[in-house]
Amino acid sequence: MPLEQTEPEHYVSADAVSAHLSVERRVVLNLARSGRIPAHPLDPTAYKKIWRFKLSEIDALLCQNQLGARANKTDNSEQVLGGSEKARR
Repeated sequence: MPLEQTEPEHYVSADAVSAHLSVERRVVLNLARSGRIPAHPLDPTAYKKIWRFKLSEIDALLCQNQLGARANKTDNSEQVLGGSEKARR
């Protein structure tokens, strides 16, 4: 039985990412330069880089950040509750 081969994901431009996230193109490029979102420069040695992105990597980062934010909320609420219990004693 032959294995199904899927087409590799294509790289997209900053314009496509900005449309996907509903933010300005400049925001996407600033996040890419600062390393806060996964981005791939076409020429890593170039002074002015041309960035390409994979939407699956961007979506995975967003999911990870949302899960992390939920975990932090839980941790913070436990710390606040723990702190208030100590204050009552």
